[in-house]
Amino acid sequence: MHRLPALLLTSSLVGACGGSPPEPGAGRQERPALEAVDPGVSPREPLVRRLSVPDGVEPWIVRGRAASTRSGPDGERVLVLSALRPTGDAGPGTRLRIPGSYGGPISQVRVVGTFPDPMEVTLGLIGQGARPFRPPTREVPPLPGEQTLAFHLRELSATAPYDTLVLHFQGDDAPIEVRAVELVQPAFPLALPRAGSPGIPVSIGQEARTSHGLFLGDPVQCTFRVEDGDDRLDFSVGLPAVLRSREIAAPRVLVSLEVEGAPIHRKVVQLAGAPRWQETSIPLARSVGKTVTARFEYLCDEGSRGLCALSGVRVWRPGLAAPAVLLISSDTHRGDHMGSARRGVAIETPVLDSLAEGGLLFEECWSTTNVTSPSHVAMMTGLHPRDTRLVSNVDRLAQEARTLAEAFQEAGWTTLAVVSVHHLGANLGQGFDRILTPKGPPWTAEVAVGHMAKWLAQAEGQPVFAFLHVFDAHHPYEPPRPHDRRYYPADKDPRDPGLPPLQIDPQTIPAEILESGIRDLEFPKAQYRAEISYLDGELERLVGLERFRSGLVMATSDHGEILEKDGTYFNHGELFPDTLHVPLVMGGGFLPAELRGRRVPTPVSHLDLARTVLDLAGLTHVDFPGRNLLAAVDADPDQAAPRFALSAHGKSASITWKGRYLLLHLREHREKLARTRVKHEVELFHLEHDPECLTDVAVEHPSEVTELRDRLVQWLADAAPRGLSAKHSASAAELAELAALGYAAGASVAAEEPWYDPDSK
Repeated sequence: MHRLPALLLTSSLVGACGGSPPEPGAGRQERPALEAVDPGVSPREPLVRRLSVPDGVEPWIVRGRAASTRSGPDGERVLVLSALRPTGDAGPGTRLRIPGSYGGPISQVRVVGTFPDPMEVTLGLIGQGARPFRPPTREVPPLPGEQTLAFHLRELSATAPYDTLVLHFQGDDAPIEVRAVELVQPAFPLALPRAGSPGIPVSIGQEARTSHGLFLGDPVQCTFRVEDGDDRLDFSVGLPAVLRSREIAAPRVLVSLEVEGAPIHRKVVQLAGAPRWQETSIPLARSVGKTVTARFEYLCDEGSRGLCALSGVRVWRPGLAAPAVLLISSDTHRGDHMGSARRGVAIETPVLDSLAEGGLLFEECWSTTNVTSPSHVAMMTGLHPRDTRLVSNVDRLAQEARTLAEAFQEAGWTTLAVVSVHHLGANLGQGFDRILTPKGPPWTAEVAVGHMAKWLAQAEGQPVFAFLHVFDAHHPYEPPRPHDRRYYPADKDPRDPGLPPLQIDPQTIPAEILESGIRDLEFPKAQYRAEISYLDGELERLVGLERFRSGLVMATSDHGEILEKDGTYFNHGELFPDTLHVPLVMGGGFLPAELRGRRVPTPVSHLDLARTVLDLAGLTHVDFPGRNLLAAVDADPDQAAPRFALSAHGKSASITWKGRYLLLHLREHREKLARTRVKHEVELFHLEHDPECLTDVAVEHPSEVTELRDRLVQWLADAAPRGLSAKHSASAAELAELAALGYAAGASVAAEEPWYDPDSK
């Protein structure tokens, strides 16, 4: 049987550009491969619950026709709705009410019967306190013999409290016969992978974990060798919300341990109760030096749904100083808004400054795009949005993509992620053992850091790759006390009616700023800085941990923010240095001592961040895209390669090279800009004299425009032939969440659609 090798936590060099992780001691972590006990088993048949006609009609209720029953050819009762309307009956059509329990997951309701005349049949589910559920009406053609009418219920909630099914027949008065009503539960209410294939993130509550499906009648097992008396077998199981209905009876998981066929341990994990992951740890002290087979079997009473999630199966022993890596992303954080950036911004960020002073600060790090999810996907895959084709917050990363978290996971590390906004969590779950995201509004840094600190305490002694995303610098800027008004005079009122009102196009500024009566734009700028100082203080709880001081911490951002530029305010709707320049600092014991305290002026991209993290963590042998950023420390800034960016929804692209910045508009758009940009329009800026990109010099320098534009167009043409964007239709709730955060819906870009169309003017 194929097994992942155990991770022996010993020191390893990271090559010429890296340092050496500290000697961590004799720790161990292994992820034994899961395999099916009987590979021939395929529990793919749907579960059908048949509601047969009762002998005397009751408790079924019929309105609009006389009802009786007769015996069918197989002895099953048949409901006969006569052609005669009872005298005095009000209302058109005939209604059949069937009381019962109709919680999901139900994928279909099928009505089996005879309908001799054309008619319309409507299905409804009702219950006290529940919103009625009605799929589209079915038109029934007059066909001889028995028919089956199928109503698809894809949107039915698993926990909806429906207690009555209603069928409404409208048409001619010919007799109708109903043989049965069938409730179809899908074979796979969740598309959970079986043993032997890669796991996927499964959410229970607010937390997602990389999981496999554990199916009724299809147990899985793994085999491993116990090396030490401190070794433990850990795993977690859970029942996702879509599977938690009143139809489930006593769901549980049986875990059996065997040595050479002889049982040594049995444990039953109950899944009923609160919707949360059930964690289990089994000591292995009695099996030192032996090979153990662990078998996992899902059990439930008859009529229950046969599926649960199995996650995090591993054998581990604590290391004395297990390596740890922390990657921090401060959303919408401008590169000049850090005290150590020395860009003339009045802001205090002592935690990030201390990290920079004892480590490395990259002064010219740029993002690949100006939108959250695609930027983070680029960081985590080492692939540009041009090649992944993810250019919006609605897009989803395809399962076949390989992420930084997966690389650490494959090397035996525990991978943790706390993400402060829901839409990003849906794109970063791949490769994380545990990922936590809010179901409602974004979390503050205090909440996010608190969750991560709790998880890190639970992962003591394990090699850890931790990703923390904080969202505080994103609009709206509402810093908590005592940071509120930290950079704005206490005796000054930004809404003073004596100040002139703002004369700003409402399309170019967040609506709440105008609606709140603010008349001084220095106030939201000050609040933006206060948000950053607040989150900086919260980071101390993690950055100050000994495991990271001796390990590695990297802090960056997905993109920056336009505070005020050419008539647009407080957004990141276009590619400019404001939205592309991001912080990048790193520090910790993994960093070579001779590089600590250095400032790096050479232009870099955080597209190379993943490769650098792996190298510094001692995983130089891992195949992953990108270049080690440490090579830029002593490089000549004038010899830096061009940096390319692609905007949200693929509406513009840019090239930055040798102090020049060219912006090419690929589609007509305005976003939150003061004026509309037309398709194929070009803007050119000289960064040395115009770092804010306020003066377009394209007309004065046509040769530069031609050179840079040709390079940019060729780069667009060199895109990977197939992207890594999975098909995803955003729900109304997802779109509403993004709109509340100021993101336009925007269409995704099809895999076959070129980024640049030279023939379309």
